[in-house]
Amino acid sequence: MEQHPASFMHILFALNRYLSGDARGQEVVAATANIKRVTEHDFEVEVALKMMEGWHINASLSASEQNASIEANLMPTTLSVDADAPVEIVAVTYPKGTSAQFAFSEEPLTVYEGDIAISVQLKRKPDAAHTTRFTLNLTYQPCSETECLLPKLLSIPIEFP
Repeated sequence: MEQHPASFMHILFALNRYLSGDARGQEVVAATANIKRVTEHDFEVEVALKMMEGWHINASLSASEQNASIEANLMPTTLSVDADAPVEIVAVTYPKGTSAQFAFSEEPLTVYEGDIAISVQLKRKPDAAHTTRFTLNLTYQPCSETECLLPKLLSIPIEFP
């Protein structure tokens, strides 16, 4: 611990998960993606997220810019595609978060709870190979009333329209 004091926090998280034996072994967030609109140049995808009861995720940076100044170690929710994906993101519309107070923070935080939908406008890259699938990457940090787990990456497969 003297050489790597930051690792102590991770040891405590792991010990807490082992001793508490609660739902932390399960996925806190489930995601599905559906194509909602297709035009000649682009298409819109709705990503539906369902959070396990008792858990929330931090709102996107656009919805929670105050979170960045309050708690620098909290990861906002983001959607992205890999650089080599056959599509690029034109715009992402995140829902408005809910302001909530938690034991681990002195200030209220903006979070997502329950079921939410994120809208993503995408367009096929002109030089993209004719593939029928690609992946959206959801980065989020699951938190309960008392603690936050390490950030996670969830890959959401999509079929081209």
